[in-house]
Amino acid sequence: MGHRLPDNTVSHGVYDGADLIAVVAFSNFTGIEIELSAAADRPGRWFTRALYRAMHGYAFRFTGARRVIARTDSSNQSARKALERIGFTHEGTLREAARNGGDRELYSLLVTDNVFR
Repeated sequence: MGHRLPDNTVSHGVYDGADLIAVVAFSNFTGIEIELSAAADRPGRWFTRALYRAMHGYAFRFTGARRVIARTDSSNQSARKALERIGFTHEGTLREAARNGGDRELYSLLVTDNVFR
């Protein structure tokens, strides 16, 4: 079940039984793109194909966005691999864009990248 937050962010919980293990949020919808953010309390492959289908459906069918973007710290190799595994394309490095002064990576997924057609 999604929750709309005051700043127009929509969040979705990922559960393992009754345990909340991750949150996926969409924000900053511009009419063209929407930003994906995710956080998990444990490592692993919680970003499943079923979750990807739901995320894809929300981002492209419900909002009408053409692009989903995601950003991650350059040092977060597990997040970078997960984004690439589900079809995101690395678009570039945002130098010194992290809170700690480090770099961040920008990824995108286009509606035309839909692997579920």
